[in-house]
Amino acid sequence: MPMDAGATSSAATGDLVDASRSGDRAAFADLVERYRPLACRYALSLLRDRGLAEDACQEAFIEAFQHLGQLREPAAFPGWLRRIVVKHADRQRRRRLLYVELSEIPGAHDPLALLIEAEAGREVQEHVALLPAHLRDVIALFYLDGYTVSEIATFLEVARGTIRKRLFDGRRRLRGGLSAGHDERSSAQ
Repeated sequence: MPMDAGATSSAATGDLVDASRSGDRAAFADLVERYRPLACRYALSLLRDRGLAEDACQEAFIEAFQHLGQLREPAAFPGWLRRIVVKHADRQRRRRLLYVELSEIPGAHDPLALLIEAEAGREVQEHVALLPAHLRDVIALFYLDGYTVSEIATFLEVARGTIRKRLFDGRRRLRGGLSAGHDERSSAQ
């Protein structure tokens, strides 16, 4: 779920960081509540495994809490947290010995329709996964999780125009990849 309108405000984030540094645990809980969905989704885009992403995200917030005093500029918390998430995602990736994807069990609805829908979703996810990281992250955060351009720009520490350009480039590449795959399937039949 996207951050609330106040979450993108540097002053609000900075105030929460300052309060957390002063020992206000509720203020840090507010930071966690505000940035956890974004941080966990970012970890998921890096790891492509929900369990590992949750672990990386949790470890990142623990480290952020322990080292909050080292953050020089309180308003820079989102970008600082992102770098911590990247570090813990990398640790999770190195620890992982075996990756097994378990598919969801179809419900009581039309199994063929569920299978077709799941296959289409899987195809889109595969194409998103093939995008370069800078495009994949923005596409996933914007389309899959509903974050705004401003929220993504703040978290990734890049300009909003850069995010819009990455969305444009990512959509163009996805359109090309998905239509090429569709053409190949059609000619094979």
